[in-house]
Amino acid sequence: MLNLDDNYSSSDEAYIEPAGSITAGHSAKRRKKTHKNQIQNLPDLPMLPTFDPLQPVVPLHKAWNRLPISFSKLDAITSIQIFNLFLTNSIMGQLVANTNSYAQQQLLGPEKEWQRSWQPVTAQDLYLWLAIQIHMGLIGVPPERYWMKDGVYLPKDGLPPAAYLGKTRFQEIRRFFHVSPYNSPTETPEGLPCWHSEVDILLEQLRFFSQQYRVPGSNVTIDEAMILFTGRSIHITKMPNKPISQGYKFFCMVEKGYVWEFHPSSNAVGGDPVDVESHLLQLTDTGKMLHHLIRRLH
Repeated sequence: MLNLDDNYSSSDEAYIEPAGSITAGHSAKRRKKTHKNQIQNLPDLPMLPTFDPLQPVVPLHKAWNRLPISFSKLDAITSIQIFNLFLTNSIMGQLVANTNSYAQQQLLGPEKEWQRSWQPVTAQDLYLWLAIQIHMGLIGVPPERYWMKDGVYLPKDGLPPAAYLGKTRFQEIRRFFHVSPYNSPTETPEGLPCWHSEVDILLEQLRFFSQQYRVPGSNVTIDEAMILFTGRSIHITKMPNKPISQGYKFFCMVEKGYVWEFHPSSNAVGGDPVDVESHLLQLTDTGKMLHHLIRRLH
């Protein structure tokens, strides 16, 4: 027969010890009461200090867009119209010319005669090629699977990707695609390495129009940003704990998600040199970069 303690009540918790005896939950109640007493004996917290918000010396100004006047006459603005603001017909013409020039230079010589003849790329071809690149990135499909005939990656109109640009043509353009002339200098006049010279035309285009169409407000943010790249390069940065763990690092000035100014940085040679006043030469490279970006605000 089980012998229960006289103080045991039906409201107490009971458990069986390894030896087989039944014990009331007095020890648990005792610990709970002790913890409660400890909390009651704690000293009172001090009052919160008075916080005076920082008052700006000059009034804050709001951001505003500076889109072309023709946009004010439109009932709605489409994505392709915004896209064309940054990649204009002029820059697309340069991309077409530099791609064709690089392809011709690579296919010269008798040893290249057996290769497939190159059909000069047009602006339409390049637009389609860029559209497919963007679409593959959005749906997360690699090129080797994008042209499969299972119908999984069909656009909304139901036509297969080959109806716009064939896989072979896509690979040819990707092989010879060039932003800058193939003989662009790899060093600055001062002898410093210019590792991003092959895309400088596009970077300058994006920087110019990013500042042309938007006036940022007073509240801007300067931080690092990563452009995903998983290929081989001595200039990529690896940060395993970041959402994008590997790629090209940029210092960006951002206002509500809009990148107004950016500055590339290399893991091998660091960021591009910036001009600072003589009394700021003791700053670190990151400090100099911050000062440089802030001075870009007119």
